[in-house]
Amino acid sequence: AKPLLGSKNVRELADPSLGTDYDRQEMEWAVSTASMCVHYLAASRPRMSQ
Repeated sequence: AKPLLGSKNVRELADPSLGTDYDRQEMEWAVSTASMCVHYLAASRPRMSQ
């Protein structure tokens, strides 16, 4: 999934069982957050308080 995080294609990352039954904006936020959390530089990752 990591290569897909920057692709802006949230449909490929969403659980297939959801179909299209999800809020696209919320999914984009979740994907953006996941992308930050797996950044290779620890200093670039969000802290738990964020």
